[in-house]
Amino acid sequence: MVAKPRRSASVGLGPLADMAKKVADQRLILGLTQKDLAVLAEVSETTIRMIERGRGGVRLDGLSRVLHALGLALAVVPPNALHNVLEGGQGVIIPAHGHSETEAGAR
Repeated sequence: MVAKPRRSASVGLGPLADMAKKVADQRLILGLTQKDLAVLAEVSETTIRMIERGRGGVRLDGLSRVLHALGLALAVVPPNALHNVLEGGQGVIIPAHGHSETEAGAR
């Protein structure tokens, strides 16, 4: 019997990868395991792993619960208002053209 190759645990590319990194970083700052966060957010550990890998396929309500548990939020704003989103803290911006900017890159 031939073993199936393992799926890569690598993080996706682009804006989802930026958000994935922010979620994982915030979880670690709070001293939470993926299991702890799943319990707090009332989602599966699989959902946490998918979000932190920057892969698609996560339901918006699950993502919202995870972000809320971490003290983060998802914002939808017009492209000309992006600079205001970052006032007062760090964040990940996903502009309409699909390239992300972090706080340092947006200013």
